[in-house]
Amino acid sequence: MDLRSGHEGDFTGTASFEPDGDRLRWAETGRMRFGGHDGPAARRLSIARDPGGWIVEFEDGRPFHALDLETGACAVEHRCGDDLYTGEYRLLGPDVLDVRWRVRGPRKEQEIHTTYRRIDLAPTG
Repeated sequence: MDLRSGHEGDFTGTASFEPDGDRLRWAETGRMRFGGHDGPAARRLSIARDPGGWIVEFEDGRPFHALDLETGACAVEHRCGDDLYTGEYRLLGPDVLDVRWRVRGPRKEQEIHTTYRRIDLAPTG
């Protein structure tokens, strides 16, 4: 939600987490509706070992934020230019991850809430 304009949006799609050597590849694809945009959207991240534990990285290898879900929850922070992203990852059970972000900056004031739910992709029959 854009707290300044009042615009609400949604993203519906899938996320995959796949091992790739010493990291986990995180890919999201789906459809985003926000303001005047209604169309396909995607992003790719990775989770890699770091001397302090784990780190989420952008697709190009730049660090995004540290990640430690040992206790089931983790506060995170990322500065992007003049914008500050503060958030929390929280495991709600063995198959549900809740991620919340608050974005503040000179041109942004947003809240982003994502719920990831594991689905069984095994063939049935």
